[in-house]
Amino acid sequence: MCIRDRIIISSIFITVCTGAVYGWSIFVAPLRDNFNYTTADTQLIYGAMLISFTVVMLFVYKVLRKYGPRITASIGAVLFCSGYLVASISDGKLSIMVLSMGIFTGSGMAFGFVAVLNNLVKWFPNHKGLATGLAVCGYGAGAILISQVAGFLLSENWYILDIFRFSGIMYGFLFLGFAQFLTTPSWYKYVPAEAHIDVKQLLKDKRFWILFYVLFAGSFAGLLFNGNLEPIGVSNGTDVRAAGMAITLFAIGNTAGRLIWGTFHDIFGGKMVVITALSILLMVS
Repeated sequence: MCIRDRIIISSIFITVCTGAVYGWSIFVAPLRDNFNYTTADTQLIYGAMLISFTVVMLFVYKVLRKYGPRITASIGAVLFCSGYLVASISDGKLSIMVLSMGIFTGSGMAFGFVAVLNNLVKWFPNHKGLATGLAVCGYGAGAILISQVAGFLLSENWYILDIFRFSGIMYGFLFLGFAQFLTTPSWYKYVPAEAHIDVKQLLKDKRFWILFYVLFAGSFAGLLFNGNLEPIGVSNGTDVRAAGMAITLFAIGNTAGRLIWGTFHDIFGGKMVVITALSILLMVS
């Protein structure tokens, strides 16, 4: 197996771990049943995870530039898995759940995401769309993994905190293990100008706000739906197992879409792909 293959496989497995966020709705009902959480409580944890992911991602590049993708991803693995393990001993206390699953796990996602995405683009400079698609396709596959594993354990009457403990150990083995295979290509030459971003100037650039709005509009609804997919199905009379399968099917589409649109980006360009994707989303909504 050549080094590029190892980089691709390792990157996908890391995003499979961090993609567990897309299967969060599988935990909503057990958390409500075991700890009398409201739906709002479960979404507070989920929201904290997404917010910490977003905020921490702004600072990860400095760590990546100084220490490289292996150490950066390893830091992400420790944070990500710590969130699950701390949650497993929380006794269901909401504040600890928000801190662990929300802040720790969300921060771990940020470290893993930036390390993988930035590194793959370096390895495939002439196929950045496909590289990005490969980097993030694991997010969809991650929802498949967690929905199937957690769904099976719940059907076997596992306690939700024991599932968190099992997940933390499982993700620790995968995330931390595959992080050790990440390396920067030997031909990549660091350009000092890449590290300098004038934030004030950036905020005055209308292109930044256009990109911000497009990303927000394209992802917010999907993330909101992901966190409530199973409860939405159950509340409308869908069988619990069927609702769990819906998470898996949604994740399969998510995975395939990332690869397809990434490939199309390299063929048709980013502007055309974004307009087409959002137009299709608008038509089917």
